[in-house]
Amino acid sequence: MEGVCGPARVRVLVVPASDGWRRGEFLGYVERLRESPEVRLVDITPIADSMFNPQGFPQGKLLFEIEVEAKDESSMLFLYDFEPYRKTFVVVGLCQGTAGAEAAGRLAKLEAKFPHCIGHCLIYQTAGAANERVLGFGASSETLMCDVGRCFLRALHTYYLSYKHVTLRSPGAVGGNAVLKTTFMCRPAGPNAKRLSATLENGTGSKKGSLKGAKVAAPDRSQQRAKGRQLKILANFQLLAGQYMSALANFSEAAHTAHKVRDHLWLGSALEGVFISMILLSYLAVPFQIPAVVVQLCPPKSYVVASASSSQRSSSSSISGSPNSGANGAFQSPRPSMSGPNAPVLHSNEVLLGNLLKCLNERVLHYYELSLTQSVEYTPQVVYCQSLLRMLQFMSECHKSNSLGEPALRSMVLGVTHEPEAPADTMEPILFSKMEIYQLSNRFFELQLKDLDLITQVRFYITLASVYGNLSLERKRAFVLRILFVSLLPNIEALPWRDEYDNLMEELLRTYGIASWEPENKIQDALSVHWVTLQKNVLILLINIVKKAGRARKVLKFSRWAITRYSHILTHTEQTRLFKDFLLPAAQQHPEEFEYCDPFLLRNISLLKLEHHRQVPTVEHLEIASNSENKGEIFNPFKYNDVAAPEASNDDIENFMVSERAEFICSFQNPFNYDLDITSLSLCQEDVKYLRICGNQVSSEAPFIVKAHSMRALHLTVEFLQDTPGHKLRALNIGLFKLPARKYPICNSEQKSVFASSRAVLGECKLVIIEDQPQLDFLSSDLPRASCMLLTGVKKRLQCKVHNTSLSKTANYFRFCINTNVSSQLKDDYWRTIAADDLYDMELQLEQLKEKCIKVTNFPDEIKPNEVVLFDLEIDSTCAPLHLDHFDLVINYGNNHSGNNAVYVRKLVIPFNVTLKRSVEVTNMEIVQIHEELPSTVDVDWINYIRAQMREQQLSFSAFALMLLDIRNSWTSKVVLELGYDDFSASPHEIGSCQTIRIIVPIKKLRGNSDLSDRPIPSIVRGRQFVHSGLSDDQLHDLQTHFWCREHLLSKLHCTWKGSSFAGTVNFRLFMPKLSNNAIAVMYRSKKTPYTLELRTSDPHVSVCEEVTITATIDASLEHDSTSTVFVQFQFFERRTGKQIPNSNKQLLYNGTLMNSIDLRTQQELTLKVLPIESGDYEFHGSIVGTDAAAYSLVHVT
Repeated sequence: MEGVCGPARVRVLVVPASDGWRRGEFLGYVERLRESPEVRLVDITPIADSMFNPQGFPQGKLLFEIEVEAKDESSMLFLYDFEPYRKTFVVVGLCQGTAGAEAAGRLAKLEAKFPHCIGHCLIYQTAGAANERVLGFGASSETLMCDVGRCFLRALHTYYLSYKHVTLRSPGAVGGNAVLKTTFMCRPAGPNAKRLSATLENGTGSKKGSLKGAKVAAPDRSQQRAKGRQLKILANFQLLAGQYMSALANFSEAAHTAHKVRDHLWLGSALEGVFISMILLSYLAVPFQIPAVVVQLCPPKSYVVASASSSQRSSSSSISGSPNSGANGAFQSPRPSMSGPNAPVLHSNEVLLGNLLKCLNERVLHYYELSLTQSVEYTPQVVYCQSLLRMLQFMSECHKSNSLGEPALRSMVLGVTHEPEAPADTMEPILFSKMEIYQLSNRFFELQLKDLDLITQVRFYITLASVYGNLSLERKRAFVLRILFVSLLPNIEALPWRDEYDNLMEELLRTYGIASWEPENKIQDALSVHWVTLQKNVLILLINIVKKAGRARKVLKFSRWAITRYSHILTHTEQTRLFKDFLLPAAQQHPEEFEYCDPFLLRNISLLKLEHHRQVPTVEHLEIASNSENKGEIFNPFKYNDVAAPEASNDDIENFMVSERAEFICSFQNPFNYDLDITSLSLCQEDVKYLRICGNQVSSEAPFIVKAHSMRALHLTVEFLQDTPGHKLRALNIGLFKLPARKYPICNSEQKSVFASSRAVLGECKLVIIEDQPQLDFLSSDLPRASCMLLTGVKKRLQCKVHNTSLSKTANYFRFCINTNVSSQLKDDYWRTIAADDLYDMELQLEQLKEKCIKVTNFPDEIKPNEVVLFDLEIDSTCAPLHLDHFDLVINYGNNHSGNNAVYVRKLVIPFNVTLKRSVEVTNMEIVQIHEELPSTVDVDWINYIRAQMREQQLSFSAFALMLLDIRNSWTSKVVLELGYDDFSASPHEIGSCQTIRIIVPIKKLRGNSDLSDRPIPSIVRGRQFVHSGLSDDQLHDLQTHFWCREHLLSKLHCTWKGSSFAGTVNFRLFMPKLSNNAIAVMYRSKKTPYTLELRTSDPHVSVCEEVTITATIDASLEHDSTSTVFVQFQFFERRTGKQIPNSNKQLLYNGTLMNSIDLRTQQELTLKVLPIESGDYEFHGSIVGTDAAAYSLVHVT
């Protein structure tokens, strides 16, 4: 694509001049040359006796356009004498190695092969012989290009001399009908053009300028025309040689001369040279004087800065200078013919240069159009189009940069793209509006371009598309590209394919956003909005072009893009034809470059066990001792929360054994309209050492077919070869349509995150392959059918036999576990709805079931291969609840190598059935006070125990209470029972079958200083955080008091029994109910009962009308917060009926009141005298008001 300053660029062709170049290596050296697209003339060695000596304008630069392929210049031969910049001037041959004697021969071959070029150079990889045309890459790229530039300038002097005595003719005169004349499709020429000419000629002001001078005679006209054309050609060469100031002078004088003789074609070209020279001087920041011919042709009012005064212009114009003195001052018109009395002197810093250049461009197009009335001296189509496009590029770059500043100038001169800039406050505001440029671009569509050669059309449309790109007119740009594609298709077969076409197509794809859009790989692209229908049409058009041109690789690439990215808008016919007629044949020509259209072909891989009876070991980590008493560690509520938050299991990792076989399931998808043939399938290189596919039936002769718009699973069998602690299958090698296989990853699902780099969520199939392990089998036990019946409270020992059937592995790691129906019936969150005291009993029972109920003894440390061993199993039913009916003995075993912190284990589960029969059980329990003196004549075990304790520990009978136990023998034979409590041992009792006896057990009341209500109920299972009981503080204290009183009794009680053939123990925890409030009040003195009350009668047996004295004794020895005065309330009851006797009655008479106060500081006893009137059994009650302290006493009246 030719830029704004294309006529100032020296075309350099770089070709390989030695054998052995690789394309990539060659292009790498070419890129090194392209690193210096411009060189300063001051850096080039001076050339003596040359018209283009770089010392003539040291500020100038040589601009290079480096190409790697010779262009077909046959259509441009007629333009060389008119616009010589179109010629390829220099050819550079790249050679490998170091320059030697062969350099001269290679240089001669290069000159013979490219005789049309004026300069020939060789560049070696390393510097060698000293020759100004044989160079080396040892120097920098800038130095190399300076040497190439010197070669060009030296040859240019000789080349120009051939033009000095040649009559220059217009392209139409040289080529005749071969040079296409500018043709408009809808714009009439002739009269309209003349009227337009008259308008522009008179547009300079009210006064006529010097350019409207006297007519030139015919002989002088011919001389003046020849002179003007010679000046223009010289200026063209000076423009190429970097002498921009001289070029500006000669272009200006050539324009002046051409205008006088009405040589419109050469006038327009000269003005275009002035336009380019002014841009290049501005790029170099060299001030210059606006040529007089420009001032005369373009009205100054449109571009002169209003604030510039005549004195400033005079001062500026007074700077001395010459045509070659641009380095020291502003350029002045060197010839009087170029100035007139009415032409003001203007300088570049006094004008709005952008407006001036636009006006100058309009004049160029105007004179080109005036030439169209001539039959010979007309403007060629390509010249007019390029001039119009050059003007559009200039205006669009100014619009993009908001001014004619450094970014815009750099882009025009070097073709360097830049980002659009925000409007800034400058002397030159936004020069050209988007609408102004757009309206000018419409003139391009009035031109008839169909007769131009194809490459020229492509370049024109590409340039126009870039203009619309600068203006952000995306839809207009798409319209231009559409025209280009349609014009390409019918003529592509008649043209030899060139690499330039590939570059053009890549540029088209980039311009249209097709090449950079990758929705199959990038989630951002998949979510972005595109003109997919237009993109699809463009891509199909390109596919047809490369198909006709025989470019199989491009067909393969573009067809895959079309099917992959636009399948949702392709019709069934389009999609099928693209694949079968385009993509598949191209892939067969270049199978190594084939990549299937669906990168998500493989959706899943899974492994299923075939040998379900074969138990695969699981990994078990060995316990490592840790310091649990770390005082510096803060509380972590989740560290031991093994119940509320169990550890995550590795269920998604399959464990297999070496030599085991499994079912290998691969799921494939086919979202397209044609059937998918899978002709080969294999494991990736990193997977084959761990497993292999057995009997793979997928082949070219028998492909696995996935129908259109479907998913299908392929089932194969694999065998595991080598053990590994962990391996992941991530991809498979899959071959399609008899083409070479390539790797396809597992794509589980679509990626949803816009920040992800991958389009799909890639999956993996995890597996663990374990080496051979020991295998234990259960052979037998002493129990027939593994069932037994036990009495509650007895123990039973039995013997079991196991066999290690492995012939190579020893079992030396064992861990035993007991599973019962009791624990299996519980829910996971059973503890949430159970009170704390019940939960303690339940979990203590579960713990005892695992640790005490069933024990394994005499188990060997290791079991060798093929060895049979015996071990003992002891069952203790003392802790077992009655609903225990079966349990499983689980033996976790494996082979533990020394130094390992984990071991693979298998489980041997041995089930047993148990039937528990009731034996000795406690059916009832009561705790009562002792309300009367113990008879001294009775010889009973519990009375004797109390008397002995009272003597030894100086206790009163009120320090004791009685626990009444009803014990039943539910078995079929009699038993002898021995019961004890703390240090009390009851006399042996014989209980017959199905009989119940009551045993009285004396207990000491709890009188500790610590309050049981403040002691929390312990937890057996740790880690349950933030569990609230839902009880109030008082309720919680009562619950804790009841719990600890019950635990106190259970810790003291013990009982054994013996039958004819059995002996056992009674587990009181299974039978003892929760204690009632009355029982707690009897046995425990808490803060609620800071006093103890004893009630005694003078005689328990009296006659009617015999006085009875009731004595209430209050013990306040414990510390309490109560007052020193308390009130004692007496009450009377009939013992047989339990009815309360009213205070006023005819049965019992008393003296005083039934409520009396007592000052504990002075006395502790209170008496009440009662006279019975009627016989009967009476119960006298006493209680301390405001407390739970109470007592009673019995009296029998006869």
